[in-house]
Amino acid sequence: MNFVAQVEDHLRDLGAEARKNYPGVKEASERAIIHLRSLQTQYVAAVRRAGASSSSSSTTTNTTTSQRQQQKQQPPSSSGSTSSLPPRHPTTALFQSQDVLRPFLLAANYPDATYDILVIALESIQHLLRGDAVCPDDGIQISRVLLIQSWGCAGTLGLVGNNVIASRRGDVPTSTASGGGGASGAGAGGGGMGMAAGMIHAASGALGGITGMVLGGHHHSSADSSHHQHHHQPSNRSVKEDQSIALKILRTITMLVDSRSLNLTEDVLGACLSACLVLGAGQNYNEHGRVTSMGATIRERFSHSSSSAAASSNTQHGTSSKDGSNSVKRAAIATMNQLLSITFERAKDVMMVQLSTEIKTSKPSILLEAERTLSDLCTIVCKFSIPQTQSELDLVGPFSGAAKEGLSPSPTTCLALVDMVMKQIGGDLFQFCFNYFNDASTEQRTTNHGVDFATQIICQAFQLGHSLLGSQYYFFVTKLSLDSSLQDNSSQQSSASNLIEFCLYYYNTSLTTTLMTQYLLSTSEKFYESFDAYACENSGTSATLSKLALDMMHQLISFVTEATDAYHKSDDFEDGYIFTQTERESLDIGESIQTNNRAPSPSPDVSTANEKLWRAFLALVALAHVVTSHMEQVMWLDFIGRTNKDAKDSDDNLTGCLIAKAVSDFATSSASNRERILHFLMAVHSDNQSHIDKLEDGKVDVPISDAENSTAAAAIATKVTDSMVIDAIEIPICDVGATAWMAFKCILLLVKSLKGLAISFDANEDTILRLSFTGLINGSFAPSVSMLQHFIRRMLGSPVIVSQTLAAYQNLAYAAMSVDCQSTNMRRQAILTSLCKICLPSWGKRRPNCHLNESNIQALWSLLWIVHSNYEKISEEWDIILSTLDQLGLVQIPSPKLPASYSEKTSSIAGCLSRLPMFTTVFSSDALYQFTTSLVKLSEVVSFEPLTEQSSEISNSEYSSIWEDDDEVASHGVREPSIGGKLLSFAGRAFGGGGTAQSTPANNVTSLHRSLSIGSSPFSKTYSENFRETTCSQMTMMNISTPRSIIRKMPLPLLFAVTVAEANAYRLSIIEETLATHLCEILARSPSSEMKSFAMQVLIHFMPLSLSQPDSSLNHGFRPRMIPDIERNISPLEIIPVDYDEPEKVEIQHSSPQLLKILCDTIQSSTQVDTAENCLNALVVVLEGEGHNVTGENLITVINTLSVLSGCVREDIEDTVDRSTKQWANVSSLAFQNLKLLLDDFLEPMSTTADSPIKSIEARDAILDCCVAFGRSRHDVNTSLTATGMLWSLADRDSSPGTVDVVLSKLALLAMDSRPELRNCSVNTLFSCVVGLGDQFSDEQWKKCLDYTIFGILSQISTAIDDSDTKRSPSTSGERYKVAVHHSRDSVRKQWATTEILVLRGLERVLRVFFPRLLATLLATPCEPWFLQTWKEILRVSYGCSILAGEGEMLDMRLAGIEVMALCAQLSCQAGIAAAGTAARVGTNMEVVGGALRSVRAAVEDRAHHLVDKSSNLNQTEVAARRRVLFDVAFDTLGDFRLYLEKSGNNENEGPKSFTIHSQLTQVLTKLIGELTRLYECCKCNEMQPGPCELQPDISIEDDDGYESRFLQLILVIAANAGNEKNSRYLNQVQRGVMSLLQGMASNSSLRAFKALITISGDCMFVRPNVISSKARAANDDSDSVETLELEAAKTVASAFDSDDLSDVAKVIVMCSFLGQYIKYAEEKRATFQYDLFTKVIDSGLGAAEQIDSTNNATNDKVILDTIWDRIIATVSSLLLPSAGNQYDDYAYQSRSIVNIVAIVLAHLPQRKISLAEPMLENGANLAVEVALKCDKEGQDDEDELYSLASEGAVHVFLACFMGLCQKSPTCPAVTSLTNKILGETFETGVRLSVTAGMHSKTRHSLAIAVCESLRTTTSQDLLVSVFPLLCRLTSVDNDGLRRAAGKILGGMNLSEVITRERERADQANARAKEIEEENIAMLEEIEYLQAENEELQRQLAVFSESSLVS
Repeated sequence: MNFVAQVEDHLRDLGAEARKNYPGVKEASERAIIHLRSLQTQYVAAVRRAGASSSSSSTTTNTTTSQRQQQKQQPPSSSGSTSSLPPRHPTTALFQSQDVLRPFLLAANYPDATYDILVIALESIQHLLRGDAVCPDDGIQISRVLLIQSWGCAGTLGLVGNNVIASRRGDVPTSTASGGGGASGAGAGGGGMGMAAGMIHAASGALGGITGMVLGGHHHSSADSSHHQHHHQPSNRSVKEDQSIALKILRTITMLVDSRSLNLTEDVLGACLSACLVLGAGQNYNEHGRVTSMGATIRERFSHSSSSAAASSNTQHGTSSKDGSNSVKRAAIATMNQLLSITFERAKDVMMVQLSTEIKTSKPSILLEAERTLSDLCTIVCKFSIPQTQSELDLVGPFSGAAKEGLSPSPTTCLALVDMVMKQIGGDLFQFCFNYFNDASTEQRTTNHGVDFATQIICQAFQLGHSLLGSQYYFFVTKLSLDSSLQDNSSQQSSASNLIEFCLYYYNTSLTTTLMTQYLLSTSEKFYESFDAYACENSGTSATLSKLALDMMHQLISFVTEATDAYHKSDDFEDGYIFTQTERESLDIGESIQTNNRAPSPSPDVSTANEKLWRAFLALVALAHVVTSHMEQVMWLDFIGRTNKDAKDSDDNLTGCLIAKAVSDFATSSASNRERILHFLMAVHSDNQSHIDKLEDGKVDVPISDAENSTAAAAIATKVTDSMVIDAIEIPICDVGATAWMAFKCILLLVKSLKGLAISFDANEDTILRLSFTGLINGSFAPSVSMLQHFIRRMLGSPVIVSQTLAAYQNLAYAAMSVDCQSTNMRRQAILTSLCKICLPSWGKRRPNCHLNESNIQALWSLLWIVHSNYEKISEEWDIILSTLDQLGLVQIPSPKLPASYSEKTSSIAGCLSRLPMFTTVFSSDALYQFTTSLVKLSEVVSFEPLTEQSSEISNSEYSSIWEDDDEVASHGVREPSIGGKLLSFAGRAFGGGGTAQSTPANNVTSLHRSLSIGSSPFSKTYSENFRETTCSQMTMMNISTPRSIIRKMPLPLLFAVTVAEANAYRLSIIEETLATHLCEILARSPSSEMKSFAMQVLIHFMPLSLSQPDSSLNHGFRPRMIPDIERNISPLEIIPVDYDEPEKVEIQHSSPQLLKILCDTIQSSTQVDTAENCLNALVVVLEGEGHNVTGENLITVINTLSVLSGCVREDIEDTVDRSTKQWANVSSLAFQNLKLLLDDFLEPMSTTADSPIKSIEARDAILDCCVAFGRSRHDVNTSLTATGMLWSLADRDSSPGTVDVVLSKLALLAMDSRPELRNCSVNTLFSCVVGLGDQFSDEQWKKCLDYTIFGILSQISTAIDDSDTKRSPSTSGERYKVAVHHSRDSVRKQWATTEILVLRGLERVLRVFFPRLLATLLATPCEPWFLQTWKEILRVSYGCSILAGEGEMLDMRLAGIEVMALCAQLSCQAGIAAAGTAARVGTNMEVVGGALRSVRAAVEDRAHHLVDKSSNLNQTEVAARRRVLFDVAFDTLGDFRLYLEKSGNNENEGPKSFTIHSQLTQVLTKLIGELTRLYECCKCNEMQPGPCELQPDISIEDDDGYESRFLQLILVIAANAGNEKNSRYLNQVQRGVMSLLQGMASNSSLRAFKALITISGDCMFVRPNVISSKARAANDDSDSVETLELEAAKTVASAFDSDDLSDVAKVIVMCSFLGQYIKYAEEKRATFQYDLFTKVIDSGLGAAEQIDSTNNATNDKVILDTIWDRIIATVSSLLLPSAGNQYDDYAYQSRSIVNIVAIVLAHLPQRKISLAEPMLENGANLAVEVALKCDKEGQDDEDELYSLASEGAVHVFLACFMGLCQKSPTCPAVTSLTNKILGETFETGVRLSVTAGMHSKTRHSLAIAVCESLRTTTSQDLLVSVFPLLCRLTSVDNDGLRRAAGKILGGMNLSEVITRERERADQANARAKEIEEENIAMLEEIEYLQAENEELQRQLAVFSESSLVS
């Protein structure tokens, strides 16, 4: 309701302000308030209804929501009944009411209203508009009152609109101006208010009487009533006030038009626009007396505006109004722009709705208003800019009202507004039409107002742009008007007429650009035909839009041609100037601009008028936008134009061709002399300076617009549009260079568009469009090439021009080649030949020492990119391209002419030569053949000369005469009518001849000199260096042994031919004949033996490929297997692979080797290394081609041959050649490569088949013997290592028992080799093989493997160790590779020890993986359990290794023995090693490469998941029994080691390193304790599980022969032999391991472990060694203490209590043991006690005891627990009652620990034991009070800090004890007595003691505060009541702390509850007393009655007695 409150406030303010002067406004305000309140009531009711409806069901809600959405989508009139919809929450639109709006309108109707009233009225109207609280039809009323106020403000501020006022002020008598009194004054006032009154009356009629009752006046017309103009007076407000009012009016106008709840009628829009014009956005134009001369009209118009502005500046308001009018004027113009923007945006929204619905009603009003608005804008422009239309057009839209007042926007403003509107909604209009005409056929289209609106707007804009261009062409190009002024020098000041026409032309070209870029966005040719027909039918236009668009482009072309003709007529048209790199460096162009220090520019070009240049520049900008991405659409329009007139125009008349010709001529002409070229280059380097580096590299496209020229033109146009006084504004000088740069960019963009069209037409089957594109290429190719050649020849020194020109060459080449066939190659020849000539400084002249400049590099780069993109379209031009590359190969890369930035590009060009052979894999078969043919042609020229070094300075007269340069290329053939003639002319000039020259590069290639490619400069790197290096490496990979030096001398064409053939080996048959013929000729004719050898090896290399087809050809066939890399686009000739969906069907020929046996015999019998090596290379060829077919005898022959070449002497083969010498090393290596090739590439894929060669015993033995031979070979240790790994691979492939046994025997043989690296590798390989294949072993194989193979190796190693001494290993100087040996392995003994360690490690791996399998053998052979003996042997060997004596070399062996012993125990325990973690397993897909295991292939079979535990199928009882036997053996071995330690451990520790951390025994024990820790993890739940714990007051367990007891003995022996240094402050690794293991055992509730720990700890649980300071004890400072084993044992016990596995019973038992320890040491060492560990044990132990006490009801346990609780209480009592000698120290330094222990005990003490704790607490509290007071007294005499600390500690102890009493036993008498004693004494002493009482008073107060703190924690209200008087007395003491403590207790007491409870108790007592009294009275009465009865009975008895006596 904030909205209502604000409106009501505004009404009240308005009524108060208008109370005196405007009573009608006041009355209307009061009525509005009443009506507003009634509306508020309705609003509240609507809100309640909406809130009630929100509680409906979800189904109803969902349905209602969907209905609302449908209702929103429908118009209000068709929404239907909404009764079914639930009420929606009301908005402020509910307050729409004329009654509410009326007061504000009345106030704003007064022209002379005060500032305050207008502010209230305008702000209130704005507020109502924001809240949609204005009736839809009230917009007209608001707009009219705003217009009234606009006139008043304009008069005050002296705006342009007030010229009407000034011009008519002379008709008013002087006396009326002052507004004086009397009759004459009144009459004058009425006349002066005529216009206002007329407006008011009109408003009154429109409002329906709203304002008629309060406003008066009459309509007063001027003398000429036909003009409909009225007199307006300025307001009586100040300038600042009217300025503020004017701005508020403009804001209100914007809100009014933007409000979607109001009806935007034409009257509303017109009034709003009129207000903007009145406030400065418009000008006063005299419609009478127009002249036909456009120049005179312009001059009169602006001279009138200037004089009007000058007159207005001298009004009564002075200069202040001028300052205020500027801001208002700018705001008015901006508001008018915004109004039109909003109007057309609203029209667009309505239009978009029309597409999907068929509207049969009239056109929406907003569409009509938008159409008329645009029509008015166009009319204004045409009336003042086109003479022939001045009397034909009238304003009919919103601007007509303002026109009657003589106001309208300027023509430039109107044109700018049209451009703005089309930029804003033009794209949507065209898209709307695209969708409409593309979605439906002609028959299905229906009348659509949206399409009609869009068509009208588009047609009006097109007609305006077309008419303006025609008019401007009429005036400027034909020189019928203003010719003299436009030919003036550009340096002179521009006239107003020139300036306005410049602005009109600028906005017209901008509008044309907008229309063209939007109109040419369609992707359908049919759209233009359909739209043309629709536009002609519905808009009434005679010309089609396509015709208008073409005419507009032609008119723009004419402006460019006009400037070109002006250049041609100048005297300095051409001077032959060339801008070189030297010229650039001397003029510093480019660098100075980049440093913001631009070089002085040449003088302006005065040969051409400035206006002509501007027209050309702006036309070029528009054309550049067209050619950028709309050339296809322009082609369509040309085609439509031809079709319409049914004529066949020549290709030269196509619009694209005309653009190319005009722009090319202009660009060439504008850069034809030195001055213009320098202007041009400066413009190039200043345009987009941030991208200049990328422009030089060609990485980015050039921008369309020019920064300087475009900015200057836009700035001047904007300034003229926004300003009314333009006399001082000048037309800027058009930059000649920027204009030429724009023309150049236009051609670049055109060429790029041609490339894009070529790409799109490659996939287009439309023959007609392809012909049109061909015509476009025919017409634009010659002028484009002409311009590009001109610029690149004349500006070689500009990197930007060169790079951009060459990029255009690439694009033009692609476009031209797309329409050329192989026979008609003139365009290709012209482009490629021209580029090739630019690539080198002197093409055809062999000058290797020349240097390339920047343009050469750029040209080469472009040439390579053309090859990259158009390789399939190049035919015979390969000759010239390859010749260029061949000449380039001799040129040096370093060049003093190149900057450093070109280094990357030169390297890339050099790399292109290396990539060229591989790039040929993208060629088709025909292209590859053509390329190879060209290579062979060049190679034939140079391949038959001797390979001798020749001089690099070789001249070539034939090349010079053929390829002589010609400077007149661009001057011929440009305007030739025949395309054939033009192409011949260009091609002839490019080749250096005339226009009809017949010589071609193909015909002249044979004239090259014989020394074309021979030799290269040895002094620097050339461009072919990388290729030659790559070729050398490739030749090596091809096994061609030609030396590098020979390859470097070979001709480039020959090397290219070989590498191309290698790259295309999969389709060698395509070029095989050509290449083979050439190679055979070299063999027959070449005088060079090196050439012959090279040719032979190449033939040998390619021979297998000619006999068999590679695998890649099966998929690719003869198709390319690569494609050019067009995604990254980093460097040319980059490729990526291509995948085909289906393989190509080609005929495959198979052939088998025929010379294999002879080749092998030759190798075996050869004594020459070279011969053998060459033959092996040939064998490689055979194996690579047909290796998969080498089987049977052939395989054995090859294997035996390779074995012979290994260099190892074999007894089974007779060989007279000693191949173990060094010169045979390479042959051996090559032979081993052949072996690997056979085994890895051919035999492995066949290993799983039934006919695998290795299934044969002969072949298998041959392969294994060959591997062993290479393993024993001494040529290369890496070869030996790899051969060893191959044995494992063979076993993987054939895992049959026979093969595996042989492999293991061979590995065992290699394991005894004298070379340690081979020996160790063999051991590792052997165990890897066993681990990989052991799951397939039989029992017999396992027995052989363990007993014979492994133990055999161990036995031989032991023998070798015994036979060796400690001397260093022999030198390896004879080895091929020298292996560096560490000093720990530099003797034979050490190396053999390392091998034995590897055997033990391998044995460990085997046991880890296969123990279950081996365990099963015990059950399979119960009579002869061989594995038991093997197990014992393993333990014997490992034990022997663990106790070996020796130096450091024996350490690793001892550690390995320890690991095996412990592993055996872990494996054989009941839980197995899995309890300690899963062991990792090495896969078998490994091979030894370079001495290390590396993954070389996927495993043959993953057996990790197939290991079978055979023991799982056996009797588990028997298995457990066998396990126990094995475990006993292993555990006994550990026991033997314990005995060894007990016997010999001290002896080992007696050496000089006995107590160092690096001692051998320390490291052995560290390893042992780690293994024992894992063993305990395996056995803790079975063999070493602690027995059941029974509750007992102490640990009472004895050692026995069990596993745990023996295990603990071993641990203690290890701890005893840990051998730590005496002065060491820290434990060593062994001791830490022991503590960790004991902690683990203790955490498992092992009482033996606890007992051992407690025994080791001694008194360290309470006493710290070397700590004697009381202060250090108090601070728990261990900085001065040492880390001893005893202390760590105590800490271990404490930390064991944190374990969750430790049982409660064990905790209680251990705690009791420590209580005993405390009692034992308390009296003796209490002075040095620390309680941190004791507190931790007590806390955890008491918690466990409490848990047992609460859950266990056993009588025996209760008795034991009572004993334990009694011991706890006794211990704490002892702690609270220290002896007299220890009192001060304990209270001073241990008070915190005492308090913690007391708190722990009280927290866990059961309730039944509280009574026993009361004396303990009472005594502790009493003693604490006594000690505290005693310390006070002694502290006064002796100022020792001890007394102060003891006093404070005593207070803390008292607090703990007393608080425990208050909480646990509040009714205890001790509580009351202590409270009364302390509080009473404190109060009494507080009265007597003075402030100087000091410490005594402080202690008293501390005790009293402690009492108060304790009382606060009690729950006994009785206790608090009993001490209530004392507490009350304490509130009056002087001590603040005590007073606050007492106050807190009293504040926490609920006295009312206490009093109530006491009253209830008193009442109950009274009632009870009363009852007792009544009972007493009744009893007294009964007693009296009984007494009376008694007396009566006594009397009767007496009577009876008397009677008896009488009787």
